[in-house]
Amino acid sequence: TMRGEAVVGSADQAPSAEVQLSDAFLQSQTDDITMRRCWIDEVSGVADGSSLESPLASDGQLLEAVQTADSWFTCRRQIRSEGTNKVEDLQLLLSGPRQTLRWEPSRCKAVVLNCGTLCAGETWAISELVMMLSLYGCSDIQGVSGGFDGMLEPSSWSTLSAEAVEESCRAGKRLLMAGCGSNANAAAVAAALQQAEVTHVFVLGGFEAHEQVFEIQDEARFLGWQGSICILPKSADNDVPLIDASLGHATAIAKAADWSEMEAIDNMNGALLARSAVHGAMAGYTGFVVSKVSKHDVMIPVREILRQGRHVDVVESELLSGLKTTGGQRQQQQEQQDLVDRSGASRRGRTKAESSS
Repeated sequence: TMRGEAVVGSADQAPSAEVQLSDAFLQSQTDDITMRRCWIDEVSGVADGSSLESPLASDGQLLEAVQTADSWFTCRRQIRSEGTNKVEDLQLLLSGPRQTLRWEPSRCKAVVLNCGTLCAGETWAISELVMMLSLYGCSDIQGVSGGFDGMLEPSSWSTLSAEAVEESCRAGKRLLMAGCGSNANAAAVAAALQQAEVTHVFVLGGFEAHEQVFEIQDEARFLGWQGSICILPKSADNDVPLIDASLGHATAIAKAADWSEMEAIDNMNGALLARSAVHGAMAGYTGFVVSKVSKHDVMIPVREILRQGRHVDVVESELLSGLKTTGGQRQQQQEQQDLVDRSGASRRGRTKAESSS
C-alpha cells in the first residue's frame, strides 16, 4: 500500500510534550507552523493480506514495549531560507515490536549487506540482526559482502547463523566486508532480489546507500517484488539528515578529539537499531530507516531522508578530516619504519655472514 505524505495538523495544534518550545517562540511563529505525517510504505507476505500473531507476543517485557500503527512522535525543525524562519512539525512512526506480523517468519529469506567504510558498531548491528531474525523464526539469513554489487552474485552470499555471528562478535571479527556500490545497477539488483526470492533486505550505510535503496525499491516495485527493505544508518561522517547520529559517528569523533573510547556506545546503538529494523520489517513496513530522533526510536521513510538532503557539519567534517589525515600519516610512518627495520636486519645479516667467513 503506497501512502503519500500529508498535512495532518494546523498551526493551532501544538506538538507533543517532549518537543514543546517556549510560549514566546510558539506565539511568534504560529503563522508559519505546518505539520506533516511521514507514512511508511507497507507490504504483506501473507497471501490473504491478514496479520499473524507475533511469536514474541508471549514475552511480558515485549508487551510493555509494543507499538501500534497510531504510535507517532512529533519532532520540530526550523526551515531557514531567504530570510524566512518557518517551523515544520514532522510526525514519525515510533519503532519497536508489534503485536501482529505481516510475514510468516519461517517462510522468509533475509539478506544483510554492508555499504560504505568500516565503522564502529557495525559488527554488533549485523550480529543482532541475525539474532533477532532467528528469534522470530527466520532461519534463511544470507550475508552479502561488497555492498550492492555483491547482491548481483548470489553464489557468493554466505549463510549467517546465530551461533556463528555471536562467536565472531565476541572475537571482534568483522562479519561482512563493505563496499560502496553507489554505481550498482538498481534494476539488476531488484531483479536479483526477485529471482533469489528474497523477502527482507537490511542495509547498513550512509546517505549514498539511502539513494541507492530508493532506486532499488522503485525498480523492485515495478517488477512486482513484494518485500521489505530497511536501512540502518552507518556513517562516520554522520551525513544522514534528521537523525540524532549515524552508527560509528560517536567513535569517530571521540578518536578525532582524543576523548575516551566511545566504541561501546556505537556497539550498543548498533544492536538497538538492529532490533528496531527487524521489528518493523516483520510488521510489514518497507522503505524505512531506523534511528533515534530527539532520543526517540523511530522509523523514517527513505524518501523523507532524501527530501532533506545530505547533512554536512563543517566543524565535524574538519575534525574527521584531521583524523583521516593523521591515520594516513601514521600508516605511512609505520611503512617507513618497517622498511628501515627490514633494511637494518638485512645489513646485520650481511655483517654477520662476513664476520663468520
